Amino acid sequence: MECNRCGIWHSGVFGLALNVTRWMVLQLEERITKVNQRIISGENEHFKSQQHGTHRSWTLIYPRARESVNHPFFDTLEQVDIGRLLHFVNQQCQFMDAFEP
Repeated sequence: MECNRCGIWHSGVFGLALNVTRWMVLQLEERITKVNQRIISGENEHFKSQQHGTHRSWTLIYPRARESVNHPFFDTLEQVDIGRLLHFVNQQCQFMDAFEP
């Protein structure tokens, strides 16, 4: 197959790779066009599109947190500093012996 751009005959694996690459580029361009159309039309609810004169921009909409970070159960527990916790755990299972001084 002769390349339209360079006029060189491409055959074998190189020709196949060239065709696959062209096909992938066309697929990607088609996908990008569809995504942009969905953003502009408002069909994609995760983006907010704005028109500023002749310039159009869009931003990603971040969902609000539905629940608090911690479960209320943890609010009932006493807070302990990490040093006391490590000391207690080491007394139970001597995990600190695995570390070199």
